[in-house]
Amino acid sequence: MKKKQKPLSPMSLRDARTDKEICSLRYDNISTKHFWMLVTPGEVTLTRQTTGERAQVMVSMPRRIFNRFVDAYTKKQPRKRV
Repeated sequence: MKKKQKPLSPMSLRDARTDKEICSLRYDNISTKHFWMLVTPGEVTLTRQTTGERAQVMVSMPRRIFNRFVDAYTKKQPRKRV
């Protein structure tokens, strides 16, 4: 009789560091109608591309740099009246 395995604990795409961890997630690739994002252990690639067509723009950057952009974008900041 096989021993029942415990389910893996949830993990964010940001926290996945190896190919195995990335592949174990429900998705490692996020897409919309005209854009997609591919995450690998070393970098994140953002592309503007319609399905079936050639990429119009592609930007690849190390994950640590991408994470800094996301942190800055999502960080709450004090406001002042303008």
